Amino acid sequence: MAKARKYGTEWHDQRNARRRERYDKDPEYRAGVVTRSRRTYRNKSDAGLPDDPRKQDITKLGKVRSVDLPGGGEMLCFTKGEMAKLFDRTVKLFYMWVSSGRFPDAVTVATDYPAVRNYSTKKDVPIPQKVAVYTLPEAQAAMRILGLHLSQVHYFRSDHNSVIAALRQEIEDAR
Repeated sequence: MAKARKYGTEWHDQRNARRRERYDKDPEYRAGVVTRSRRTYRNKSDAGLPDDPRKQDITKLGKVRSVDLPGGGEMLCFTKGEMAKLFDRTVKLFYMWVSSGRFPDAVTVATDYPAVRNYSTKKDVPIPQKVAVYTLPEAQAAMRILGLHLSQVHYFRSDHNSVIAALRQEIEDAR
C-alpha cells in the first residue's frame, strides 16, 4: 500500500495486471498462489479451539542427556525450547511464562552438546554446555495440566490461578 501511495494508483493497476497475466500463463505460479490461499483459509478457519497438545508423542521432542543428579546417568530431558515446542508455542513466550511465574522453572541440570562450527576445519565440533532441563516425568505432568488447558483455550494468562496452582503442584510431585 505504501508503494501505491508513493507511485500512484497507475503503478498499482499495472502491478495487478502483471500478476493476473502471470497467474493465467504460469501454472507453477498459479499453484503457489492457490496453495498460499488455501493455507491462509485454513489458518483463518482454524480460529476455533486449538489442537490438543496431549495427543503428540512427547518422547520424540526430548533428547537423552547426561544429568547432574546424585545418581547420575542419562535420561530423557527437555530444554525450555523443547518444552515450548511441546505446547506449540514460541520459545520467547515460554520464557515469559517462566519469568512471570506461570510455569515452574527447571531445577535439573544436564550436559548438552550443541554443535559449534569450527571454521578452520570446516566441521561441526560438539562442545559440552550445562543447561537447565525438565525431566520426562515433569514434562508429562505439565502436559496433563497445561495440555488440557491449552486444548480448551488459546492462551495461558497470569490470572488463571487454578491452572497455575495445579501445574506447580503436579510438577512438584513429579520431582
